[in-house]
Amino acid sequence: MSGTPGRLRSGAQGLAAASGPWRPPALGVQAIILLAWGAYASAVTASGSSSGHASAWWCMPAMSPPSGALSPLGTVSSGAPMAAVMAAAMTLPTVVPAVQHVALNSFRDREWQAVAEFVSVYLAIWVLFTATASVATSTVAAVAGPWTLAAIVLTLGGVYERTRWKRRALTRCHRATPLPPRGPRATVGVCRFAWIHASGCVGSCWAPMVAMLVLPNAQVLAALGLATLMTYQKFTRRPRRGARHGSWILAASAAAAATAALTT
Repeated sequence: MSGTPGRLRSGAQGLAAASGPWRPPALGVQAIILLAWGAYASAVTASGSSSGHASAWWCMPAMSPPSGALSPLGTVSSGAPMAAVMAAAMTLPTVVPAVQHVALNSFRDREWQAVAEFVSVYLAIWVLFTATASVATSTVAAVAGPWTLAAIVLTLGGVYERTRWKRRALTRCHRATPLPPRGPRATVGVCRFAWIHASGCVGSCWAPMVAMLVLPNAQVLAALGLATLMTYQKFTRRPRRGARHGSWILAASAAAAATAALTT
């Protein structure tokens, strides 16, 4: 692409059907994903030997928010760094086609800026969701137990996979929209596109992400498995089939978590 944006694609299958050489910003995001997984694995390993009171580390699986005089907003903010790492590792792989779409449909002199705008808005929404959910689940997990809560979340997620709300959210994740090439309208268009995908992703993938916040063991392996499921559902050309497969996988995961709850 030399002077004009690439051909625009739209429709529920637009992103899954997109093809073409990877643009440098899309490759850059893939590098960020690898770094995020390395940081996430390191954080989980460190959290296993820490007291859980460091503000930057509490937003990890099975960890608790810091006690003290922090307000609810302060508690959420303190978990934002690790929430960002978790969100980048688990959810950025699902939007690589969307990032490629943004790069292809932006002029070369602003494609890096456009991709940065998309990723910033997308991750900000996921960080807010993840940090807030961490506060909510930590209180419930302390009463019900982490394995029990994980089984409940995964069961609800498996049922949700069969609903029209899941289908609508997943379809939203597959949308490709025209993007203005320059000026303030381009920024607004990219941010709106990021909002469409982030809201669809939260609506589609909330259960695996919440389950990750409460699973007490094998966090990295569980994160890899659930991230693979989320990415598969976003990449498949048949979203409804992906949702059916997701319901079976989450149901099996719920059964495993329930077994662990009864035996530990």
